[in-house]
Amino acid sequence: MKKRTTFGISILVLLALALTSYWFLSGPGDDPLRDQDPLNVTAGTITCLSDEENKTSLAETPDETPDQSPAKTIEDVLLARNITLSNEDDAILLTEDTDLAAFARERMNRHGVFQEELAGTVPGEPVYVHSLDEKLNDYFLIPFEKDGYIAVVVEITVMDDIALFGGVGAPSIQTKDVVRPTLDEAREVLSESGHDNDWDTRLVWKPCLQTMSRSSPVWEFSNDDGETWYVCYSRDDTIEIYDGLTEKTLAG
Repeated sequence: MKKRTTFGISILVLLALALTSYWFLSGPGDDPLRDQDPLNVTAGTITCLSDEENKTSLAETPDETPDQSPAKTIEDVLLARNITLSNEDDAILLTEDTDLAAFARERMNRHGVFQEELAGTVPGEPVYVHSLDEKLNDYFLIPFEKDGYIAVVVEITVMDDIALFGGVGAPSIQTKDVVRPTLDEAREVLSESGHDNDWDTRLVWKPCLQTMSRSSPVWEFSNDDGETWYVCYSRDDTIEIYDGLTEKTLAG
């Protein structure tokens, strides 16, 4: 009995020494359980990543790829500004690529207005008008021409980066000019009145005695000395010069 016990202990000691020698010779790095990445579990040829390994720093994955920002829609802009329109299709985002003439034509066709005048026309150059009334917006006048004459003019109101389809009208006389008098005619009258005609120039409008129609803006001439003159047609169809525009309410 004593011999068996001694022999058994000897066997156990030898096994322990063998395992210890194997561990030192192979090193801890060769232990497959020690080397296994706890975040990467392999099953056959399919590698499954844990939730932790799928996480990426927000700094490495920005919400928007540079130069590829999500495109805004007119609905987004109207909602952000709390603007409600009876027909949102009458609004469009105003960018460098916006074709206002195409937008105006599509809206006229959709509303079925001035169809006879519009048929066979080509768009002319849009005219920008600055509003002198802080309660009213700037706007474009977009002419559509037929046989060299203006057949119909569309007004497009500007609200920062929003363009709104507005009024539509046909000239009461046959004309090739969306704005009368033309800039050359206004300069000539200004020069004949003894004023320099090389001042800064722009088209402006506000409700006034000189003009109540948005389709009849006024030429504004100004210089660095603060002088300003306004040139437009009077009611008797002559070109007049004014040193100011006489206020008049829309209802008056």
